[in-house]
Amino acid sequence: MPKSSSSSEDSGPEDRNPPSKQKGKKRPADDNSDDEPKASKDKKQKGPSKDTEGFQRIKNNDGEEMIEIGKLRFVCVREFHGKQLIDLREYYNDKSGKMMPGKKGISLSREQYENFKKLIPEIDSKIKG
Repeated sequence: MPKSSSSSEDSGPEDRNPPSKQKGKKRPADDNSDDEPKASKDKKQKGPSKDTEGFQRIKNNDGEEMIEIGKLRFVCVREFHGKQLIDLREYYNDKSGKMMPGKKGISLSREQYENFKKLIPEIDSKIKG
């Protein structure tokens, strides 16, 4: 349905670069399950290990620790242009089997992350009830 300029609703920005329709190239499907994270056999990263809570931790090519929060989804604290960011991102395996960051993700500033943490109890109450 075309948008009119007088509409008060905004569905957000449209994707001007839709994914290409290349044959034979598979992207990982969304995994919205709450299952415990599992290790992927195709990962070509350095030093996989598990902490006491069972979340897999690996180092990316920049030496940053990434913690797996779901199938091919990771959280990482990184520095970009001198600012510390909390990066939640989906990864995929390229043709050579190397794990690469995908477009789907978000980087939160420290302030945004602190605000998000304050909202966790409210979010928890909404998903439980």
